Amino acid sequence: MKKQKPDYTELQCKNFLEHGYNIVLTQFKNGRPEGVCGPSKYYGMIHEVVTWPSVRYVPTGLCLQNLASEYEVYNGNAERKDFTILFCNPKSTQKLTVNGWTLDLSRYNREQVMEFLQKQGMKIEQFDVKV
Repeated sequence: MKKQKPDYTELQCKNFLEHGYNIVLTQFKNGRPEGVCGPSKYYGMIHEVVTWPSVRYVPTGLCLQNLASEYEVYNGNAERKDFTILFCNPKSTQKLTVNGWTLDLSRYNREQVMEFLQKQGMKIEQFDVKV
């Protein structure tokens, strides 16, 4: 009896998600990806994502537009229309990976993260418009 060759399609799809996008935002809770109260990962491409530097009611935050949550990506419905807030303060539980560089947002302030995003080629919107 011949051994059946395993189907690696699902594994290849997950591998593409991890390496096919050049922006990955991971939200952690107690050292693990969150997932219970919402998506734990968001994905995007540098040429599609827009950074809004002024977030209403979050003075230490930045807002990224056009990220898709992992649920949307896995279901094949990767609509990029929502805003996602980056919390750049010591209480943050987010990690942002851009082009293979990972930032623990609890260790950087908003200006440092914005400077990093600018160097990576991300589009930065106007400072005086609050979202």
